[in-house]
This record gives sequence, C-alpha cells and structure tokens, in this order.
Amino acid sequence: HTPARGRGGATMDADFGQQSQAFTLLHDKNMLAPASAASWCPTMDLLALATSDGQLALSRLDWNKTGGERENRLWTANPDSPVTSLGWRPDGKILVSGHADGAVQLYHAEDGEVLHASTPHRGSAVTSLHWQDAPAEDSRRSACAYQSATSRFALPTNGAGGIHDRPRRDGAKADAGAGAGAGAWTRPPGAGARALFDHFDPPTRLTVLCSGDARGDVVMSAFGIFPIASARVADCPADFPIASGTAGGAEELAVLHASLAPDLSRILVAFRANGDVDAVGASAAMPLLALRSVEMCVAASHGSQIASLAAEIEKEASSCATTWRQARLDFDARIDTLRERVGEGRR
Repeated sequence: HTPARGRGGATMDADFGQQSQAFTLLHDKNMLAPASAASWCPTMDLLALATSDGQLALSRLDWNKTGGERENRLWTANPDSPVTSLGWRPDGKILVSGHADGAVQLYHAEDGEVLHASTPHRGSAVTSLHWQDAPAEDSRRSACAYQSATSRFALPTNGAGGIHDRPRRDGAKADAGAGAGAGAWTRPPGAGARALFDHFDPPTRLTVLCSGDARGDVVMSAFGIFPIASARVADCPADFPIASGTAGGAEELAVLHASLAPDLSRILVAFRANGDVDAVGASAAMPLLALRSVEMCVAASHGSQIASLAAEIEKEASSCATTWRQARLDFDARIDTLRERVGEGRR
C-alpha cells in the first residue's frame, strides 16, 4: 500500500490509520549565511557545505555533538569565486567544487589542499558535477602495450597554489603569487605535496568527471584533470529533445545535472531551456569511450604527467628569466656607480 502524506514530514498509513514519521531530525544548525551547495561524502560521514558568503567547509557528521563545531570541522576555504556546485570522487578522497566563474577545483579531503585547478567552463557558472568510475574489470585488462617512458625518465613536479587561493585549516588564503589571474594556472595539474595519482604507478582504471554549466555546456575530464570531450546541448542534432515545443528556439540552456552511466556507454543530461520551469532529460550514446576506456585511461594519465612537466618547465624558465633580469639590473647599477667613481677620480 502507499502511505498518505501528512503534515510535518509525517506519513499516514492508509490501512491502519497510524501516523509514522518519514524523516528524523538528526542535527539542527544555525548558519550565518544561506547554503549555496552541499554534498555528502560517499564513503565517510563527511559533509561538504558551501555558503553564500564564499566559505567552503568540510565537517564530520557529528558537527553539533560532543567536541563542538570547531573540533568537528576538518577545514575551511575561502575561494575567490562563489561555489555553485560540489561533488566527490567515488572513493571519497577528493572533493570537487564548481564555481561561478567556471572554475573547477579538486581538494584533498584530509586537509583541503588544492590538488588541481582549471577553468573548463570559462565565464559560466558550474551547475553540475558527477564523478564516475569505469567498470572494475577495466583494471584487470592489460594495457602494457601503451605504457610510456614518461614516468621512468621524469621526476614528479612540485608546485603550489591554484586558480583560487590555496585553502588552510583556518580558512585563510595563501599568496597566489604575481601574475595569477582568472583562468591562469599557478599550480600545474596534479602537482604539489600530494598528487591525484602515483607518478610512478599510474592508475589502470579510468575515472571521469562530468561537469555542466549554466550556458548548456557539458565537459568530461579523465581523473578530473584531463579534458577528453565537450559538447553544447544547443548544438545537438535536430532530433535531440531540446525542449517540448521550443526546439530550434532555445537560446538559453542551463544544465541541471549531467552524469555518465556506470559502464561509460551513455551520458544523461537534465537541463532547462529558456528559463522554463520544467526540466528536460535526454541521453546520448558514447560507445567509443566505453570500448576504449583502458586506452583512454593510459593516454590521459600520461598526458596529464606530460602537461604537468611542461607547466613546471615553463614556470622554472619564467623564474630563471626573472632572476636573470634582476641580476642584469643590479649589474648595470653597479657599473653606473663604478663609472661615476672613476669620473670623480679623474677630476
């Protein structure tokens, strides 16, 4: 039988006329600012919560119990751009945040260190984040033929910072450094005290981060850092159900949710067209990704390593150039001083 809905979150048993509580209030918390996004960790009792005042915090489930909120809060961050969406890697070790400026950041769940920052949705608010692992059997399929020498002949990179300032436990922000601006990388992808995967033992199972934005764009990134596909819902074929009665006239599309099937063979997108109240859902087949997920895993892991190395080389070259320019200025200043002294001596 189907219970009838009652007041106060209760249900009415139609057969017995008994009222039962559908939901039980576990915690009640007064907040200084409204929540803008929230997401539960899939493997631990951790809640990631973003508020409209720009703060992002990760807390234990018992945040209002013994120990108090301060002790149960693991870390806080204050990114430059407001958080508009949150998600988790399936293993619960990485928190991903989407921002109003189109940036996506990956945080280490333990202490909030920024492991990667990029702008796949430049200028458009990120509205959806979903991480999907490839089937478990992929990790048992051999990919030896695709191994490269990158990890054997290059050391892991070291970097600091991100698109938004690196968070600390107290919520303060570190100096992002000169030249850091919107869309600029101040930390190479995957570089830092921790990396998203072992440099010398790359993963054998693909994970894909699927993100959507308020402009109608959907982007898929391997391991959350290496872009492998993107599409705009408005540019889909004519038979794609843009919206009931609005096909061909949907100038404004906003992705509400985008996620991959467990076998990576299809993508599901829910979106709203032209500000309509009703949402539209559609799916598209992606047989190539499902068929070549092992090869994509290897290519993406090695590509990420090469991109990280190239960014580190560029950063070191820029640092060397800055040091050399300063040295030349100091040398020229000393030469000028020497000339003045020689001229005074001749007089």
